[in-house]
Amino acid sequence: MESKRNLRRRGVVLTAQGQQKLQSARRNAEIAENFGDRYTLEELSERTGLSLKTITKVLEARITVDKPTLEAFFHAFQILLERQDYRYPNENSSLQEVDREQERLKKRDQRVKPQIDWGEAPDVALFYGRQAELEQLRQWIDENESPRRLIAILGMGGVGKTALATKLLHEVLNEGVDDRPFEFVIWRSLRNAPTLEAILTQWLLVLSNQQETQPSLQSLLPYLQHHRCLLVLDNLETILSKTAGVYRPGYEGYGELLRLMGETPHQSSLIVTSREKTIELSTLEGEHSPVCCLTLKGSDEASHFLLQAKGLKGTAAQQKELSDRYSNSPLAIKIIAATIQDLFDGDISAFLQEEALMSQGIRRLLDQQFERLSSLEQAIMFWLAINRDWTGIDELSTDLLPAQSRSKILEAIESLHWRNLIEKKQGTYTQQPVVMEYVTEQLTEQMSAELLAVSEQTPILLHRYPLLKTTVKDYIRDSQRRLIVDAIARELQATLGSQVATTQHLKTCLATLHPTINNLATFIPKPSYAAGNILNLLCYLGIDLTGCDCSGLAVWHAYLPNVPLPHSNFAYADLRRSQFTNGFGAVLAVAFNPAGTHFVSGELSGYLRLWCVSDGQAIWTVKAYNNWVHSIAVSPDGKIIAVGTTDYPIEFWDFATGNHLRSLVGHRDQVYCVAFHPTQSLLASASGDTTIRLWDTETGTCLHSFEGEDGHTDQVQAVCFSPKGDYLISGSSDRTIKIWHLNTKKLQQTLTGHEDQVFSVSLHPQGEWLVSGSPDGTINWWQINPKTFEATLAHTFKNQTPHVSSVLFSPDGSLLASSCADYTIRLWDSQTIQPIRMLQTHHSWIRAPKFSPDGQTLLSGGADYTIKRWDISTGQVLKTWLGYNNWIWALDVSSDGTRTVSGQGDGTVRIWNTATGNCLQTLRGHTNWVLAVACNQDCSLVASGGGDNSVILWQTRSGKAIKTLTGHTSQIYYLQFSPTDNLLASSSGDYSIRLWDIASGQLLNVLHGHHDWIRSADFSPDGTMLVSAGQDMIVNLWDVHTGTCLQTWQDFDTWVWGVSFHPEGDRIITASGNTLKLWDVNTGSLIRIYQGHSKRIRSVVISPNGDWLASGGAR
Repeated sequence: MESKRNLRRRGVVLTAQGQQKLQSARRNAEIAENFGDRYTLEELSERTGLSLKTITKVLEARITVDKPTLEAFFHAFQILLERQDYRYPNENSSLQEVDREQERLKKRDQRVKPQIDWGEAPDVALFYGRQAELEQLRQWIDENESPRRLIAILGMGGVGKTALATKLLHEVLNEGVDDRPFEFVIWRSLRNAPTLEAILTQWLLVLSNQQETQPSLQSLLPYLQHHRCLLVLDNLETILSKTAGVYRPGYEGYGELLRLMGETPHQSSLIVTSREKTIELSTLEGEHSPVCCLTLKGSDEASHFLLQAKGLKGTAAQQKELSDRYSNSPLAIKIIAATIQDLFDGDISAFLQEEALMSQGIRRLLDQQFERLSSLEQAIMFWLAINRDWTGIDELSTDLLPAQSRSKILEAIESLHWRNLIEKKQGTYTQQPVVMEYVTEQLTEQMSAELLAVSEQTPILLHRYPLLKTTVKDYIRDSQRRLIVDAIARELQATLGSQVATTQHLKTCLATLHPTINNLATFIPKPSYAAGNILNLLCYLGIDLTGCDCSGLAVWHAYLPNVPLPHSNFAYADLRRSQFTNGFGAVLAVAFNPAGTHFVSGELSGYLRLWCVSDGQAIWTVKAYNNWVHSIAVSPDGKIIAVGTTDYPIEFWDFATGNHLRSLVGHRDQVYCVAFHPTQSLLASASGDTTIRLWDTETGTCLHSFEGEDGHTDQVQAVCFSPKGDYLISGSSDRTIKIWHLNTKKLQQTLTGHEDQVFSVSLHPQGEWLVSGSPDGTINWWQINPKTFEATLAHTFKNQTPHVSSVLFSPDGSLLASSCADYTIRLWDSQTIQPIRMLQTHHSWIRAPKFSPDGQTLLSGGADYTIKRWDISTGQVLKTWLGYNNWIWALDVSSDGTRTVSGQGDGTVRIWNTATGNCLQTLRGHTNWVLAVACNQDCSLVASGGGDNSVILWQTRSGKAIKTLTGHTSQIYYLQFSPTDNLLASSSGDYSIRLWDIASGQLLNVLHGHHDWIRSADFSPDGTMLVSAGQDMIVNLWDVHTGTCLQTWQDFDTWVWGVSFHPEGDRIITASGNTLKLWDVNTGSLIRIYQGHSKRIRSVVISPNGDWLASGGAR
């Protein structure tokens, strides 16, 4: 029993006296050292050396901590922890009560730990009052009290809705719900007006353990029904229009979400905070309804505390009168308290006598405060509203026009912070949502007025502030486009009457900016954001910028990626911080330098480019090859770039200059992977010639080739060194992984377990795990014996979609990144070996993502002609580099040979005169590259398909799309019209073939039988059969009318890229590897093998008379 007593007395909590003592010392420090502003949890953590979780426990005084923790916290504020400052939680309880409490805690601990995603929830360590409201909310979400499915917390801006909702979540998570806890708690802010699709994507990724990739209400509902979820959407008013309760255009889907939550039975709760009630809330709420609203008024307790904290002087009655005048709004009290300190030396009585300064409502108060600001203070407020994120002094100093000294900026910042108009965190600043909304409205209203009156007066704001910025994170720029650019565009259209009139007006505004240039030798464009603003508005409205004249202008922050600019004039223009279409193509490889300041990209077209991470600019570009760049590695000293391509030599390039240094010659096939040794001057390379080679990087000499009896029997796709550099690991198309001892050059172990090629291998930085990825859709985790370095298969994870193209551990080993054929990157917790986040904005396959050296960001290059830089902690895209694709991916020729149809990488379909080579038509309608085209017998119809998963039927006479066929869930690889019937066949990366009726566009049949991407298909001459070939190394023969599989050929060692019927219909030809095979359709037997290619054959056709074969492939 004595041991039980000692165990119970290990933890302590603060007494009421101890809490008051700590609070007083903390408040004194805040006033003396932090401009009177509250310390955030992060600042308290830095000051005390304690974790955020521990700090929360100390401040709330409900969960015990050890005594040294309290002593450290008190010492940080130069006070002494005394015996009366803390207590043991069960000092006054009987042993029976203690035992009951321990049993309750034991049961609580046995519950499933909820998954919590706090998003942008604020710190509420200090929270005053609102106990009645908290109790009401707790009752509404308590499962034992018929929990409400939809709860709205309503009230004016600054009244404390966000803090109340956050405090509720903290209390629920700390106390639990005895009968059943929430399994998921997710907080999301609507401050930057994300689309419903974006919110659903984030929710579903958490709820589905990173598996669900299709955001829809139908996908969400099962999770709400089968799990107890607590969801919060803060600042709902951001997506509402100026008409009460009505959504802004494009955000109506949120109304569907609220109806789903309120009307459909489930066991979850959604809490929304808003300044106004939506139509759905008004319709659905009721006393006994699962939908209820809590209207929040001001808090007298919070007001009293704030007035005390601000040090204002006045009687209790005067304090109450002041608080009542401002409806006890915490934000209003904070703002007006600064005014009283400024103008009345903190005397409430003197302030109350000035009736002119008394106003009701937060907006009128903000009007008064804004008018009292200096021009520099107003400018900073505008910039913080534009940036919509925490902003530092350096960024403000760079952006401000006219330029201001750093000391003046700091002085203005201090003034704004004293007035409680901005918030501070670790040297950066932002605004509360209600303040940011107010300032944004001021900016858009004044900017719109200036644009409309440009012929009458010189605009000021148009020159001084950008509507959006190219240098911010991608999701912030999306917010700027929705909340600033859209508001101004709508105001212009509403006033001018039409888009045509708006376009003409904006072009006139642009023309008025042109300067008179007298001396080109000394001319410098005048600093201004105006030209960039007008271009951004024109682009937002979808206006063709052909012939645009920006000569002699400062074109700052113009965001014009993928915007055609034919015949445009930018002579003598200052294009600072503007972004245009980059010239790069599909990106197959990326690599950071060791410092993480730059990265190299390699492309499908053979280009190498060096990029600066901080400003996103290209440093140098080299046309290094005529073929694919498969792999890039940067030496540990950051001086050398090693490149493996479809050419056989490995090339070394100078990192700083892009100059060619050396060629390493020895491989007899393309090089798929290169890797530098961590400490020695060695490089390993993996090749299609089935070998791994070890090179001396100083001399370029090949030191050893790993091959022979113990070597791989097919192309080697991946290679990496162990962390200490004493072992080499390789992955191959022969489906094996091999571990080689570097000193002895001997094979140590061969690992089997994949059912397809091994595309990628990665070793944990501590050497604990080896992970491999394969097109069979699996990720294998192999545990490494630290003594023998032998690997044992411990875990196998099967993805919902196959083709794991790469796996890579983060520098600290805490995460694993895997890229898949569904265009996503998954992040895995390496301790729990569970997916924790999915990154998805690419629109095509992703090759070789790379972590930054500090592990905070991830770089990915895609076949969608983008490079993306991700924030690992949030999963948001920080920066996107957009390229341009002019590749031709598909061709078809009309039956009479007069027309050629091409599918382009830029998403267009082009029809050419075969004889002259002239382009006759350009058809636009796809949103991604076009990988398949087909024309019917007389070329009156053209079908196209590609990376957007859709098939479009075009009428060539008019050039118009007449039907769009949807149903495939992956990109389209092949299309063909039936030679006899009104049918179209499409094959896809979703492993299916679909047969369509051309006249109606109806789906007639879906043929299932492949287990991987279907690369090729062909109708028999009589149209009764269809043959298909895929990456599953299978060829299937189908009855077109019944959908029955008549014959299957599996005698292939690698992917089958091409298949074609003989004109007589009794034979087919297949292309696989470097071999062509002719088969008998009736018996299925092999007739003949054609050899001559040395590399992979990608396509094959038979001439109309059946006398000739034509095949094409890699060089």
